[in-house]
Amino acid sequence: MLSIKTLPSNIERTLNDFNKGKEKPDVFPSAFLINDEKFYYFTFNPSAEKLIINQDGSIKPISEVTYPALIANGYYTAIRSILNGQKWVKASTKSNYIRLKKTLLKIQKELPKSPKNLELVNSLGRFIHSANEIVELQNVIEKAVKDGIKKVQSTNSIGIVTKDDFDELRAINLKMVRAAYRQNKVQIETEDDRHRVYEYLNSKSFFSNIKLGLYNIQLMPFKKYMLRSETNMGQEILEMGYVMDEDVPLEEHPNAQEVLDQYKNPRR
Repeated sequence: MLSIKTLPSNIERTLNDFNKGKEKPDVFPSAFLINDEKFYYFTFNPSAEKLIINQDGSIKPISEVTYPALIANGYYTAIRSILNGQKWVKASTKSNYIRLKKTLLKIQKELPKSPKNLELVNSLGRFIHSANEIVELQNVIEKAVKDGIKKVQSTNSIGIVTKDDFDELRAINLKMVRAAYRQNKVQIETEDDRHRVYEYLNSKSFFSNIKLGLYNIQLMPFKKYMLRSETNMGQEILEMGYVMDEDVPLEEHPNAQEVLDQYKNPRR
């Protein structure tokens, strides 16, 4: 595992000579092995600036190391995304939506089965399906975070990241991000169905059907916290549909040039 104190001597000399401003760089814990050549990736927090040094200790123009620079930054970004995903794992999302599904299934048993209730019954069915989908997506998120951390620990222990490692971690992160997006999107897609169910429950007095009254109380937290399209977060989710688009090569990614511009490597 690499650190500033364990850098190869030629890489350390180059870094010290280059770092005239005496900033405090961090080296990524693994070297990147791309096309049989090692590259060392440095960040300069809290700025977004980065530096990539070849294994021979040279600092090439960014135009000559574009591909490894994008690989290194992409791997680093994927790690940060997966580590951020740990908060989704620690949240009580799964237990909350399992509880919601159980409550909705109880409500389903209490609904009168008549033609005039068909729209309500269908809305409740979609509400139940959304709760179940959110639980399934949470399983995807939890597995992705677990697999991602395991992958990073493996490359850190070896001290090398290859293109295959990058592809694997990128795929894991994409699964996680897409699952999180779908968790939010399905809430917006079913907001009318939820509203119909809530209206029905609110129209029933507590004493006319004590069971439905109790179930209505159990639904209160979800009335408040499930996403709606008119909220700021709801609007943000609606604008994030691009995460479901087909993945593109790093060089063709919309922010590729922005990433390259953050490197301290010289320009020709």
